[in-house]
Amino acid sequence: CGFGTDFGESVTFCCEDVLNNPNQVIFRVWDCYNNYNDCMVQVNVEDKKQPVLVSCPGPHTITCDYYWEDIEIPMAIGDESILDQFGAPEYADNCNMDVVLNNNVNIDQCGNGTIARTWQGTDAAGNGPVSCTQVITVRHISDWVVQFPADVSASCTDTDLPDFGEPELFDESCELLAA
Repeated sequence: CGFGTDFGESVTFCCEDVLNNPNQVIFRVWDCYNNYNDCMVQVNVEDKKQPVLVSCPGPHTITCDYYWEDIEIPMAIGDESILDQFGAPEYADNCNMDVVLNNNVNIDQCGNGTIARTWQGTDAAGNGPVSCTQVITVRHISDWVVQFPADVSASCTDTDLPDFGEPELFDESCELLAA
């Protein structure tokens, strides 16, 4: 758009023309004897329309188990696309936009915390930024179980004491427990 050699009643400009300023336009005028005259002008095309945030993904809550088993390692090696499952914002603009995403992970050793995902959209003309923030809350779940060994009777006079066993912990993936 904006380029061509056809003369018409109007000139069409597009977003790419904003970046190519100034744009040369030739106006041609014809008279009734089929004579014409050209006039060249420089046109600066401006995009003054601000981008609009159409929708921002809502908050989510996940367990520390899910975070540690499915999200922590991909994030640690730089694969932030693992968070795409929680949604993305939708923007509207008359021109193309650059959208920058920043993820801020703040999870403590007990598995409590948040992942704040902030998008900023700016169009090629510099309009914006339009921001959107989604918070993913990571919750520590205390669903651990302690299983104690069976009761054993022993006499204190025995020199060889039986194996009493030890308590066992189950489902303590988010816990800092020891027995």
